[in-house]
Amino acid sequence: MDSNLTINSELLSTTHDRERRAERQIDKITFLEARRYGMAEKQSKGRIKYTYAGYVFIYDPKKNRAITSYKIDPDRQNKDSSGQSTHKKKNKEPKSGTRFFKPIIIDKSFDHDTVSLQLSHTEMKDKVHSQKEKWTSHTVIVVDMSGSMKNDDINGARCRSDGVWTTLARDFVKQQLETETCSVFDVVSVVIMRATARLVIRYEPMTYVLYNKLIEFRDWNKMK
Repeated sequence: MDSNLTINSELLSTTHDRERRAERQIDKITFLEARRYGMAEKQSKGRIKYTYAGYVFIYDPKKNRAITSYKIDPDRQNKDSSGQSTHKKKNKEPKSGTRFFKPIIIDKSFDHDTVSLQLSHTEMKDKVHSQKEKWTSHTVIVVDMSGSMKNDDINGARCRSDGVWTTLARDFVKQQLETETCSVFDVVSVVIMRATARLVIRYEPMTYVLYNKLIEFRDWNKMK
């Protein structure tokens, strides 16, 4: 999701894209919204796949061109490598997600994203690590990042994982920082679960640097 884009941002279309959108009755403005609000996944040849509001859009950022688009078939979303459905019952159209609500856009704290602050933060973090006896808490968060977390059925989020990282950044970290109910001696570790577990944050003090890291994790490509 690129918060710098707006629905009025320029976007060129290939002939193929215009033909596909015409036959599938997909408005161009939906594609423009997808670039701002949709979940982005890197594809081959430098292209980007956006999933938004029940549609998939393929975009070439080098040429700023829409390549093609199509509507998501709920009966084809959950199939194994042999093409067999992983669900016994027919999938129903979602009643929540970006089809009904635009995702919440949360920006990083740019005041805490400068080089000088990053250097001072690293020094502070090293001191906190060397003074474990002063720690007042150590929170370990385990986040499911399996394929199902890309499902678009959470109001206010691009997908399930986006909703998780938004909640952690806004409601767990930022809220405590604003109410001054935590200190740098409250540390956080984050583990993501796929086929195996991976530690992505280790002993990070509760600061806006941690907040910014969680915001970055909203990008599915960051967690590959």
